[in-house]
Amino acid sequence: MNHRSVDSQDSQDSQERSQAKNGEICTTGPIAELESNDHPPRSMTSETTVSPNSYTLRGKPRYFPNGQMVTVQKVYNELKKKSRISINPTRPTSNTGMKLPGMPIARDKVNEFGGRDQIFVIDDCNPLRDYRENIAMTARVIGYTVKVTDTNGMDIFFSSASCSPQKCQSSSDVEKTIIGRHPVTGWCDMENCLRNVMKRVDHDGMKPTSIYIFTDGIWNPTKNNDGVKKIIDDAITSLIEKGKEPRHLMFQFVQFGHDENGYKRLDDLDKNCKRRYNGVVYDIVDRKYWDEDVPTIVVGSIDPSNDDDDESE
Repeated sequence: MNHRSVDSQDSQDSQERSQAKNGEICTTGPIAELESNDHPPRSMTSETTVSPNSYTLRGKPRYFPNGQMVTVQKVYNELKKKSRISINPTRPTSNTGMKLPGMPIARDKVNEFGGRDQIFVIDDCNPLRDYRENIAMTARVIGYTVKVTDTNGMDIFFSSASCSPQKCQSSSDVEKTIIGRHPVTGWCDMENCLRNVMKRVDHDGMKPTSIYIFTDGIWNPTKNNDGVKKIIDDAITSLIEKGKEPRHLMFQFVQFGHDENGYKRLDDLDKNCKRRYNGVVYDIVDRKYWDEDVPTIVVGSIDPSNDDDDESE
């Protein structure tokens, strides 16, 4: 099997093309077409399913603030069950699943500003090939929970085509869009993707925004985390300059698979992308596995008490 790679940053800078879209500049880094022996094959791991009744994360018991773990599968089953008896089966009512522990509180926290833009970033390299159904299911569940806060529709950015986001008006549209996407061969350039996402956020006036990134954490091996960290650090600077609270913006990395290097990369972003300014901690990044508690995934760093669960590892 040929393994494609993303060119080095110097080559990318010389080749990347810019295009105007909705008044902003969007950059696309090329994916190399030639086989390279410099980049080892990606390590593949099978998805791990855990029991909600005996759940531990990396050897540490997981605490659920709502007393019971609410899994993606559990909420998804509620949506599907409601769809079967609904007049419009693709549009379950907005209260479906809200009786599950923590779900109404999570929705309220996300909607504290009376409205919030919702952005889904899909790593459409190997994760979409290996975990397509789980990614689509998780995105639908999150989209269903938060859709009431985004009246103009949720935006989906695929990592390989981040210049062309797609608008979805419902969580079922989100699921269909992901299921219908063909995975690409190559390494995910998350830095370039998030750069384009933040250009859109800035262009729209830095409104309250949640960015959910669905990935395995296995990105271009020629790049470390510095580029992604710079994008997040610039976002923190923008929040401070505009006088916004940390909860105004959130990056929630939702991990699929249990690759150790992928975990370390995302955990590094979670723990080290923060800044203290005038006594306020700007911690706008969180990382969760897709099969953890749905309310905690949805809320992420919006609630600081939800984002400190790995600090004692």
